[in-house]
Amino acid sequence: MYISASHINIKLKQDYTDFSCHEDLKMMVICDGIGEFPLSNIASEKVCDTMINKSYDDIDQVILDKNIAELASLPEKAGTTIIYAKVKNNNELIIQYLGNGGCIHCDGSFAENKDDLPIYRFNELITPHVNSEGVLVKHLSNDCGIVERKRTKLTYTMNSVFGDVFILFTDGINSHENNIIIKDDQGRYWRNESSTLMYVLDSLNIFLCENASKDNFQDVLVEFNKEVLFNLNAANMLDDDASLGFVINQKVLDHYNHRR
Repeated sequence: MYISASHINIKLKQDYTDFSCHEDLKMMVICDGIGEFPLSNIASEKVCDTMINKSYDDIDQVILDKNIAELASLPEKAGTTIIYAKVKNNNELIIQYLGNGGCIHCDGSFAENKDDLPIYRFNELITPHVNSEGVLVKHLSNDCGIVERKRTKLTYTMNSVFGDVFILFTDGINSHENNIIIKDDQGRYWRNESSTLMYVLDSLNIFLCENASKDNFQDVLVEFNKEVLFNLNAANMLDDDASLGFVINQKVLDHYNHRR
């Protein structure tokens, strides 16, 4: 199993990520500070560091941690969204989240589409915690109550024939509430997809084609993660801080090597 998470701060410097890919601990935490709260960079960094350093396996644990409780004593408001993922028994991914952002799943053949169609075979796993006005209804902050702190949890079994790929991200990349549906004059419905996320998927396919056979795949995945964010920013495709993470199992690499 291969894991990476990285962030790029281009606006408010409030995104923060961390991950572990040790044999006995494979997890990542992705946090996006709430922009309207001036000290949210402190909240996002503390949550990430605390969850990773203490190997927490539930967002509820970090909410009760004394380091996080100290946020209440800050002179101004601080808050963050959280996306957490942990590999269990090497065949399950536990995902928990508070807030928005996203996580998509696809199998290792995600880029093999007939008629040269764009990549489209992926599934959105996260329903963002936002209301009809796009306002966060769940988050962790020194200004939230019990309802706002109730995280959502799901477990995904990794048993796809061609392997499993998970891409996790903050709303600087995309969030599902932005994928609006329109109706044309023929009564057909169309959903807008994020050009930023499509860029990530296209880049990932190229990366896997070129690197799936490398013995140091974990290391090159970490570098690729950083490179994608850098390239998105250089292409002016980001207008906010952004975080991005990958979980890829061995069967994906096996499939790409078989195709070669």
